Amino acid sequence: MKRVVSILLAATLMLTSGTVTYATEENPVQMEYQTEGQDAVQAVNGTEQVPLKDIGVVQVSIAPGITLQKSVTFTVGLSGQESQSIELAANQEIQDTKGTVHFSQLPAGTYELTVAAPGFATYTQTIEVNSKSYAVNLMTGFVEGYTYEEGDYHPGVLLIGDVTGDGVIDDTDRSVLVDAIDTEQSSELTDLTGDQKTDLADLEYFAKGYQAEGHTLACIEESVSADAISPKPGEDTNVEGNLEDLLKGEGNVTLSTQGGTEISEEHPVSVEFDLSESADTQIDGILIETNKENPIQKATVDITYIDAEGNEQTVTAPIENGVEHLLRTSDVQVSMDEDGNIQIHLGSQIAVKKVTLTIQGMQNNNNLAEISKVEFVNGMENRIPKPDMDIPTNLAVETGSEEFTLTWDACKNVTGYEVLIEHNGEQDTYTVKNNSLKVTSFNEKKLVNKEQYTAKVQSVNGTWKSGYSESVTAVPKADKKPDAPENVKAVGKYKSVEVSWKNMKNTEFYNLFYREKGQEEYTKIENITTNSYTISELKENVKYEIYLTGVNELGESDPSLTSTAQTTDLEPAVMPKYKQINTSEEGQVSSHIVSATRGRGEMKDSPLDLEGKTAWGTVDNNPASHFYIADWDDGGEYTDFNNKGFTFEFDQPYTMDTIGFQEVTAQGNFTRISLKYWDENGSEHVVDKNNLKIEARTDKNNKRYYFIRIAEPIQAKKISFGIGRDYSGLRVITVSEISFYNYDSLEDDIMGLYEDELHTVLKGSVTEQTIQDLRNRLQTKDEASGEYHPDKDRLEKELDNAEDILNNQLSEPILIHNTITTRDTDRGFSGLNAW
Repeated sequence: MKRVVSILLAATLMLTSGTVTYATEENPVQMEYQTEGQDAVQAVNGTEQVPLKDIGVVQVSIAPGITLQKSVTFTVGLSGQESQSIELAANQEIQDTKGTVHFSQLPAGTYELTVAAPGFATYTQTIEVNSKSYAVNLMTGFVEGYTYEEGDYHPGVLLIGDVTGDGVIDDTDRSVLVDAIDTEQSSELTDLTGDQKTDLADLEYFAKGYQAEGHTLACIEESVSADAISPKPGEDTNVEGNLEDLLKGEGNVTLSTQGGTEISEEHPVSVEFDLSESADTQIDGILIETNKENPIQKATVDITYIDAEGNEQTVTAPIENGVEHLLRTSDVQVSMDEDGNIQIHLGSQIAVKKVTLTIQGMQNNNNLAEISKVEFVNGMENRIPKPDMDIPTNLAVETGSEEFTLTWDACKNVTGYEVLIEHNGEQDTYTVKNNSLKVTSFNEKKLVNKEQYTAKVQSVNGTWKSGYSESVTAVPKADKKPDAPENVKAVGKYKSVEVSWKNMKNTEFYNLFYREKGQEEYTKIENITTNSYTISELKENVKYEIYLTGVNELGESDPSLTSTAQTTDLEPAVMPKYKQINTSEEGQVSSHIVSATRGRGEMKDSPLDLEGKTAWGTVDNNPASHFYIADWDDGGEYTDFNNKGFTFEFDQPYTMDTIGFQEVTAQGNFTRISLKYWDENGSEHVVDKNNLKIEARTDKNNKRYYFIRIAEPIQAKKISFGIGRDYSGLRVITVSEISFYNYDSLEDDIMGLYEDELHTVLKGSVTEQTIQDLRNRLQTKDEASGEYHPDKDRLEKELDNAEDILNNQLSEPILIHNTITTRDTDRGFSGLNAW
């Protein structure tokens, strides 16, 4: 077995050696510069300048070059500096991700960079640091499309294959790995791929680093140190974020106009970069990275510099997407890539004093501009280029029902592909390794038949991208008639039936058929585009039969199974009339209310509400007249007293802490409430929602109604409130009747007997007579309605409990449920504070 593994290793090495061009020397590629020591005086275009001290920066970036099924943490060290770490997450090969660390405020000198991680050989490179920023770009493996020879510009290579953990890859590692495969013994070090086992896949990865002959040291890219640049916002520009972070690529900055107007030529935003304090500000290029979702449409870059004669000059580089400008300074060239990133080539090294970026328009959203990085480059020709990559060609699409498949010709020198889908102004991006993609969703939602989707693809190699191909259009369409609708459910309501069913595939709309049971002819309702429907205007207490069909461009489905539901009559809940303010005869306006309005919705079956936005049908003692709105919230959750909910004005101020209301037919629950009132002087008061709650109650026939409870009594001449349900898909609110109640202190007086919230200790002033007086009040009917207090039974238990405590008759501990409050009804004990 070991001989077989060794033969496979040799074959793998032969295959691997043909993927890149290698050189044998291991000396670093270094940029040329002149220096006479740290305090040297330099001559720049005829002007003597003294360099700043301790502003050197070494930036180390690591990007994925191979796919690992486990995360890897790299320890990055620089001589004399505290080590930092970079973690690459699992399965990062074709993602546009990399990790970066910075070593800043470095004195001029020679530094040794080391990068180490489990499974990788230790990477070492010597860096000569002056008053600049030095970028070292590394990748976890050789990347196709580069020539790895000394003198060529390529990223550094982190070699995989160290299975012994000694920082090198040699014959010992080979022997250990072959033995592990032969004996099927796996460890964290021998599992190079991270797939929880050691096998031939690990051997293939080992071959990528074993006896590698390519030049592995990174070409170092130089730019102006961030510590030598002072950024500030321009006139009339707001900045969100840290401008200093732009110079390090460590954070995005958002620019907007101070007046909140859209960015335009008349109202631009700008950022100024002052480089005049630094001696070493020679640059020949500027790089600006923006948000690819909203790139710059139009901008200018003003560059102030010292020319060869020592004179200050300014050149303006215009930027406009899709437009090439002819510049007076022919050496200056401006380009923008497919992601909106801008490159300005100055043609030669110049000593820059100041750069101003002025943005006059964005491609998609002119409310703000987002910039992620600005870099002033010293040596544009020395930057590592993108690897040579093909833009995908022959992009083709095949459509199906709620899906489509994309294919294209495979490209060379790539690790994967990025596919961009656009639909109705939105975008979604997919990453794949192979040259095909089956698309079944867009932004986590199913594709919609007969709607148009646009797709294009680009090849990816590590953090580099080729640019997108020409786009194609996909229109999914049904490939068969719909199946019959399933799970049809019908629920009878007052003079209506609510029907719901499964949302079926390949279905554009539904037809609903209903009839009275025993009748021959069905009534047809066409073109229903949702999976629920309410059949209204039906008879009371009548059974109806319902079925559905689904329809698409290929035809109509078979009928669903038939469902039956019986409508109900109007037997509303009987709400308490104890201390009720607004009493009336059926169909008449309630007493003591002079105005009743609604914010929106409609009044149904209400002769009193034929014009305007009145809501008299909610206070007319007629259960048929009612308010209706097709929504789950009418101001309870999203407060809007001007446009939602109800407003009532009384003939005089009333003290109250309870409002009752009921639906036409009970369905769902109400849990959201907002409330505002006006006192006798017309002053407004908004009640905190924490001091409001809705109680669901039932009458003796188990029919539901609701109480709105206010923590403290209010004195209101006018009141406005909104209600809402839990958002559980039920989008309908009806209100049949609303009752307002005069405040009665009886409940508060009974609860005031106790010293503690658990109702186990009475106040010292409580006597038998105190309890008897409260009992007499509780047993007295309301004079106007002839009703007892609606919570009479519960409050009597409270008085019994108080009497037992007073007489020392609590012989056993009482179990207190801390989830039950004194506002809860039908409980044996209340025992806690009502709120």
